[in-house]
Amino acid sequence: MKYVFIEKHQAEFSIKAMCRVLQVARSGWYVWHQRRHQINRRQHFRLVCDNVVREAFSDANSAMVRHA
Repeated sequence: MKYVFIEKHQAEFSIKAMCRVLQVARSGWYVWHQRRHQINRRQHFRLVCDNVVREAFSDANSAMVRHA
């Protein structure tokens, strides 16, 4: 996809020039780029929450006293 190409080469070329050459709207690229980072933040938050829940259950299970 054109947006992925722009993202990979933004250190080498200006975003404005790449958008012009690839015939994509710069505003479209910025919307795509922002959305992509929001998804990454959401995924990171979910991983952190999963780890917290996993640790809480692990701690609760290890603290349980088992009676025969």
